[in-house]
Amino acid sequence: MSVGVDTCGYIPSENLELTLPYVSFFLWDIKVMDEQRHKEFAGVSNRRILDNLNLVAKRNVPIYIRMPLISGYNDSKENIKVTCEFVRGLTSLVEVDLLPLHHLGMARYASLDRDYPMAGIPLLPDNVLQDMKRLVESYGLNCSIIG
Repeated sequence: MSVGVDTCGYIPSENLELTLPYVSFFLWDIKVMDEQRHKEFAGVSNRRILDNLNLVAKRNVPIYIRMPLISGYNDSKENIKVTCEFVRGLTSLVEVDLLPLHHLGMARYASLDRDYPMAGIPLLPDNVLQDMKRLVESYGLNCSIIG
């Protein structure tokens, strides 16, 4: 039986260590590499996330990096380049998955009579996503666009 964990890795490393014997692979989100920008975007530093990611890689647990891409927030070439430079050093990296923003939840928010927080954020065009994929692959990394 395979056990996958979908995480951003923002947990105490001691807790992560306890799970490692039971985990077959990780789906690991990296949103923004710049620490200050990550604090603005996600509300916390990314230091714990990246340290834990290194810990998992050293234990040779397969890792799929997932990059949720939101236009105007973390879709810059610079962020993608810095992310690729970091993750290519992970010895157990399997691939990088690009996860572009979609608006599939908009109807659910409307049915709950709630404002959709991502309204007005444009979707990334296919040609831009393909350019991002080629950029990731230029670092010698396997890359897929999910969604």
